[in-house]
Amino acid sequence: MKIGLGGFAGFNIGDMQRLKYDLDGNKVKDKQKTDFSTNDFVYGLSGYLTAGDSMLYVKYDLSPLFKNAQNEIRGISLGVRYELF
Repeated sequence: MKIGLGGFAGFNIGDMQRLKYDLDGNKVKDKQKTDFSTNDFVYGLSGYLTAGDSMLYVKYDLSPLFKNAQNEIRGISLGVRYELF
């Protein structure tokens, strides 16, 4: 069993939104590339726990997602990873 704790930092190099929806029975795909007012610099905490060939990880953003927002929104990611080989 292994446990890991640490941090991360990075840059947001682009903003894009992909939309898929039905409109009058037709499937529509739309991409929007614009300034969504997201922070360019991201940082936070991360950790993992491994047991055998599987790993559980978590990542929490300390930086708010959007600039100048009334409510600060922070991202959290949870996941499971398996080693196949």
